[in-house]
Amino acid sequence: MLAMHEHAGFGMAAHDIHYAIVGGGLLGLVALLSPRFLTPHGPADEHEARVLALRASLAGHDHRRPPGLATGNQPATALDPTRVAAPGRLLRTPALTTAQRVLLPLAVVSSASSAAAHTAVGPEHLRESVWFGVFFACCAMLQLLWAALVAVHATWQVVAAGAVGNLGVIGLWAVTRTMGLPFGLMPRPEPVGPWDVACAVWELVVVGACIALVQSRDPLPTRLVTWRSWHPALPTYVAACLLLLTALAASGTGA
Repeated sequence: MLAMHEHAGFGMAAHDIHYAIVGGGLLGLVALLSPRFLTPHGPADEHEARVLALRASLAGHDHRRPPGLATGNQPATALDPTRVAAPGRLLRTPALTTAQRVLLPLAVVSSASSAAAHTAVGPEHLRESVWFGVFFACCAMLQLLWAALVAVHATWQVVAAGAVGNLGVIGLWAVTRTMGLPFGLMPRPEPVGPWDVACAVWELVVVGACIALVQSRDPLPTRLVTWRSWHPALPTYVAACLLLLTALAASGTGA
């Protein structure tokens, strides 16, 4: 009877942790999106800041001529050459880099997807062991927090930490599927399931995107640009991740 009560207690705790992580993810999503609605004219990154500065410079010049061109004895305005248009041509805003349009959004979406996978299988592992449940809850929260952090304030240190952390989780997963764990935690290897394969793939994508960001010649984006500026293939990737998570959850497949 006591064992049954303990088992039921573990199940209730597992669901509480599951709902807490999901609720935290929704709050994080609201926190990421709300500044864009509350301050739509603020610069989201270096590109938007340059665009706003260019518009401000246009407001202070004669609209009949491009800024930075001399008229009469008036010297040319000292502007960045990339912001000065040739006579008779429209001004062009600087193009977004591959890091802004592809790599950083790919890392954020993949990290959030792997966090969702850890959240989904967390209650099942909590019923096996409290330590397993705590580990999966911590992984989910850290991956979600990392995605939120690089979305609003990316640094080289945070990007490198994302690569190292996800590599560590992938390595631990490989050990549990080939040898098990010592100290009686997992005497035999666990079978490979669809949830952990999907999660490992998302984590590999995060690692690859982070390495590409570090090795890229483009400057590191200060924050995530709006989804309308992403590469056209990324919305399809987001939809595929959501569909896969929904299908795995609906199938009732275990971890």
